[in-house]
Amino acid sequence: MASRADQAILQTPTVTRLRIVGDAGAILLLERTARSFMMRRSAVVTLTRTYVDKVGDRCRVVDTRPRRRGGVDG
Repeated sequence: MASRADQAILQTPTVTRLRIVGDAGAILLLERTARSFMMRRSAVVTLTRTYVDKVGDRCRVVDTRPRRRGGVDG
């Protein structure tokens, strides 16, 4: 027997977020590329969370990128 919460989830209507029309091969290539990109981002976020959890508030993260004078970054 499903609980009320489970029933609410099962009864939620499906919403189309994005519709793509075109060549199937091209669509699948783009889908694979987008999925790979999102998986990489997810892995970076997961690893970052691991570091943050281990360090806690004992250190401060600073930007170490070199910056050009007069550039967008300052």
